[in-house]
This record gives sequence, C-alpha cells and structure tokens, in this order.
Amino acid sequence: MELAKGADHVAKGELGYQVDTIAEDELETLVNAFNLMSAKLKENADELTERRRYIETVVNTLPTGVISVDAEAKVTTINPAAIEILRIEPADLRGKDIATLISGDDREAFERIIARARRVGHASEQSKLRPMNGNGEFGPEQELTVALTATALPENSGVVLVIQDLSELISAQRATAWREVARRMANEIKN
Repeated sequence: MELAKGADHVAKGELGYQVDTIAEDELETLVNAFNLMSAKLKENADELTERRRYIETVVNTLPTGVISVDAEAKVTTINPAAIEILRIEPADLRGKDIATLISGDDREAFERIIARARRVGHASEQSKLRPMNGNGEFGPEQELTVALTATALPENSGVVLVIQDLSELISAQRATAWREVARRMANEIKN
C-alpha cells in the first residue's frame, strides 16, 4: 500500500519521495529499491536543471545570436544577441514562425540555410542582412555582414541557427589594409 502511494507521488513529480514503512524480506528489498530509485531520479532531475540553467546563461550572454527552431520552423529559443542583430522587438517570440521575424531578402537566406542544414546536417554561409529599424524601414546604411551557421538537431526535431555579426571584423580589416596602403605610399614618397 505504501509503495503504491509512493509511486503516485513520484508520478506527480515528487521525484525524491521516500517510502517510510516497516518491512521484512522481499518487501523490505522492494522498499529499499524504490527509495534508491526515487533518490536517483531526484538527483538526475537536479543535475539536468543545473545543466539547463548553465547552458541558458551561456547562450544568453554570448555576443553571437542563437536561434533554435522546431521541425515546423517555429522559434523555440532566441537569445538577446540575435534580437539585437536582427533588430526585432524583444517580446516573447517562442512559437512564432522564424520567417515572420525577418524581412524579405533576408528571409530567403535564413530559409535556405535552415533547409540545407535539415538535408545535410550542417550548413554555413556569409550573407548581408538589412535589418529593419524601429520605424519598419531598412536601407543599405544598416546592412550587416553576418556569418550564418545552422546545425540540424537529432531526429529532425529542429535546427539551431548561429548568427555572427562580422561588421566590426570587416571594418578592422579595412582599416588595417588602408594603414598598409598609407605605409607603402609613404615609403614610396620617401624613396
């Protein structure tokens, strides 16, 4: 009777529930096994919760955008960096179709890389995005060069998309190239 009560508690989510009853022989072995199993379930659940918190903290503090979508291309997670890169409102975006978050031409790049990742498991490309501003307008002055990387999740359960803004890197490379040109010109003039 106590074991059935304990099983009901565990089924309702009380994973660490312990049966406290006086028992002998096979019943004592069964009660001890139940209590060990219940304690192990609680330990595993606590470990998974801690691991989930750690991963969420890491993903939410990355400067790189991360979006995961399910098999129907509905957003399951999106980190603050992705919201900033795409310049979208930080409302609850879970459950929305990813295509509704991205403007016209950019949508094609996202759909293409997600489809390729679903087919072959992994895809990446460099692309230019034209995110909209708060007024719903976009222009070439707002163009961002990004690296898009998509990885399919196991059993066709979705795709994780990583968006890295390369604009600062490209600006730094241009500045370095111009410094080199200026140095060479100065050297030629000197000679």
